[in-house]
Amino acid sequence: MNDFKQKSDANKGSVDEVGKLIRHVGAREAVAPERFDRAHKKVLEHWEQVVAEQRQAARPNRFTRFAVAASMLMVAGLVTILWNQRDAGPAGNLAKVDRVVGTVMVEGSPLTDASHVKAGAVISTGQDGRVALRMADGQSLRLDTST
Repeated sequence: MNDFKQKSDANKGSVDEVGKLIRHVGAREAVAPERFDRAHKKVLEHWEQVVAEQRQAARPNRFTRFAVAASMLMVAGLVTILWNQRDAGPAGNLAKVDRVVGTVMVEGSPLTDASHVKAGAVISTGQDGRVALRMADGQSLRLDTST
């Protein structure tokens, strides 16, 4: 065998040398059928396991699907909220005063025409007071006396 290695190094693996080696070794022994079946079964089991793992990895699980759906709903809700507040005006104004009649107070200060009302502000009308508000989304709100 060392003799062959020296020749192939010298000849840089000529085809003739390889052919001689194959003829020298001869035909391989036949594998016993039970040994072949055992090896075939192990290879098949391994292949089926690898394919199953690849399918499992490629298929999103229920949690992933739920998380994607929930994320999409949250984004849609946020877009809806932001879309509805796009006309809120400067500094988060909730409404603009269209008309004031009589005494109308907001947070202790008198309310006048063309004033703006911020979200969460407390409006109170006196016995002679009325106010018409135009909400940021275009809707109208009217408060009567003693409200």
